[in-house]
Parts: sequence; C-alpha cells; structure tokens
Amino acid sequence: EGGKLVTVTCQEWMSALEGVKPSAGGKPQFQEAMVTMCRVYGCLLRVWSGKAVEMLNALAFDSPVHVATWVWLVRSGALKAYVEHGTDIETVSHVLYLSCKTYLHRLMVTDDAEFYEQQSPFPLSQLVEMSLLLRQYVNR
Repeated sequence: EGGKLVTVTCQEWMSALEGVKPSAGGKPQFQEAMVTMCRVYGCLLRVWSGKAVEMLNALAFDSPVHVATWVWLVRSGALKAYVEHGTDIETVSHVLYLSCKTYLHRLMVTDDAEFYEQQSPFPLSQLVEMSLLLRQYVNR
C-alpha cells in the first residue's frame, strides 16, 4: 500500500542481523547498504528540520532503527575496528549518528518503568557495554 510505513520490532531487527559478522575481506556485511541508509536519513534529518520530529518518530518507534544500527555496529566489528585501529571512520560516523539520534529521541519519552523494569529497548547490561564503547569512540 502506498504511503504505509512498515514497522519492524526490536526482535525482528535482532533476528535479521543475527548473522552479521566481519567478512573474510575485512569489510562488514551489509556495510554499503547500512551506511547509505544512515547517510540518507542523517542528511534528511539535518535538511528537513520541519519534518525531523515526524521522521524520528517513525525511525525510533515504528521501526526502531537505533536497535538495528547498534546491533550492526557491534556484530559487524566496525565500531571495535574504529576504537582499536582508527579504521572505517566514514562507516562508523554515519551509522553511529543515526543510532544515537534515534535512541535519544526514544529516551525523551521513555519513563522509568520502561527503562528500568522492562529494560526496553536495551537491557541495562547492554547499556553499560554501549556507554563503554561510546566513551572509547569519543576519546579516540
């Protein structure tokens, strides 16, 4: 149907990206598609500031892109490669921008029960892991 948004749950994102790993050639699987998607949405968010909230709502709630992008960054090894060796800054920066932008938008309306009790969309243990990796990214 034209104009209807397809929603994807956190579990569906996790399942779809389950097999993602660094390839034998060192380039993460789906790198080109992931970076292109993140680059396009990142540009749209910056250029269409009047529609940014609507886009962020769709990206953060209807199809939680922050989960998909974070899972891809970790499972592909791209974030770790940047933190440890300074490689793939173009890849990591676009994907991480969209991941952080959509997660921040989601956090603004997340209440304590959802965050601490339901631990949605990320378990607290994963948030600790995320913060450690992001600290290393920022300090690189």
